Amino acid sequence: MQSIANIHRSEKKRLVIIGGGFAGMRLAKRSLKSGMQVVVIDKNNYHQFQPLFYQVATAGLEPSSISFPLRKVFHRQKGDIHFRMAALKKVNKDENIIETDIGYLEYDYLVIATGVSTNYFGLENIRKHAVPMKTVSEAIYLRNRLFIFLNRMWNYITYDQSLRLLIRPKIFRYNNMTE
Repeated sequence: MQSIANIHRSEKKRLVIIGGGFAGMRLAKRSLKSGMQVVVIDKNNYHQFQPLFYQVATAGLEPSSISFPLRKVFHRQKGDIHFRMAALKKVNKDENIIETDIGYLEYDYLVIATGVSTNYFGLENIRKHAVPMKTVSEAIYLRNRLFIFLNRMWNYITYDQSLRLLIRPKIFRYNNMTE
């Protein structure tokens, strides 16, 4: 495997940050002031503003309003900063090397700030039927399901028929894309 291209080793200490979320971006910006070389690696080339996912899910905002390129975040930053879109495969802490799907990179300091996953608190039924909202695609899925639900409801003539549809829980099953 070869070294990640166009990130030259300098005399500066190198900080590698895995994850371009809030924590990774904030640490990268602050670390530039320390004179280190900063390398941000994320599997996506964009940052998502998670607090507004509910706005996307309810069609209050378009997804492009809460997502923006990571390179743009660091474009005007002064200092030695690099961004690479890559997936982390392995960390070799004995040799201070990370391996990604685009190559390897040596580091002096490594921070893994990859975010969180949905916690269902051991409740299998919730995990099976709930719609998580940790990505824009999940928010869009929820929005589409809400529109399908509302359109179906508007097609019923009586209040009782609409109410039956409203309390029919399987319409929101996350894993059932065809219903």
